[in-house]
Amino acid sequence: TTLDDMNFMNLSDGEEGGMMMSDSDDDEEEEAAPEEAAAPAAATDDASAVKLPEGAEDLSGDKPYKLQVELAMCNVKKIDTKAYGIEKPDCTATVTIGDQSFTTRTERGLDPQWDQTVILGVTDPSKDRLSGKFFMNQGTKQIGDEQFFNLDKLVNGKSTFKGIIVPGGKVDMFVTALGWGAEEKEENIEDMGF
Repeated sequence: TTLDDMNFMNLSDGEEGGMMMSDSDDDEEEEAAPEEAAAPAAATDDASAVKLPEGAEDLSGDKPYKLQVELAMCNVKKIDTKAYGIEKPDCTATVTIGDQSFTTRTERGLDPQWDQTVILGVTDPSKDRLSGKFFMNQGTKQIGDEQFFNLDKLVNGKSTFKGIIVPGGKVDMFVTALGWGAEEKEENIEDMGF
């Protein structure tokens, strides 16, 4: 029996010399040929079949797939504001897919709650990526790096947590594939070995 057989977490060198943690099973999936990856369920032809949340801003246009992004809050209480030249802290986040971009309202403080929802259009879930950035100083100073999120593993209708990592904290957001993506598998209690 090897460590890989026992499903231990592997530590490997990440980008820019940092360490990354990953499941050994995930590594094998990433190495699989693209034709083996499950194609997302087709988007429904009837746009009215997908019910958009109340108050959400729809920027999806005529894209074949819709992605709901809820920017919930951020908490950057551990950031060194003096090092970044910030006197009166405020927070803003931006999410982007292709040419569509949404920016939250600017909120004062180091732990604001936005609770803002946007619908972005996706052309090809296997290729398109959601990106997120965090700003302070009335949206003029980007703090941390732009983060990218793949969309090909999302489950249809299931809210999935994503975090934009920021020095001193993070931005919390939830993404949901609306009318596309993998179908959620029902777990049978008998299959769990109880």
